[in-house]
Amino acid sequence: MSVSVFFTCVIAFCLYHWGIWTGMLGRALVGLARYSISYYGIAGWLPWLSPMRGWIMGVSHVLFGAVAGGVYEALERDRFTRVPH
Repeated sequence: MSVSVFFTCVIAFCLYHWGIWTGMLGRALVGLARYSISYYGIAGWLPWLSPMRGWIMGVSHVLFGAVAGGVYEALERDRFTRVPH
């Protein structure tokens, strides 16, 4: 869970102010990339990851990225400061 929160914060910093749909799509693609890296790249060093490969894990990574992006963009507030005349 802490790794997920960490990557969500990193992704939020990278995809800042692009709108809700772009944020959700971008973070869903990052979730797919994280799935590919974790279960196909790192599985050589951590063999216990290999049996966990499958469409359910892929979909869960994509959905987590999309939901994290949507929530972040929905909670984002623009702050404006008043400029004195």
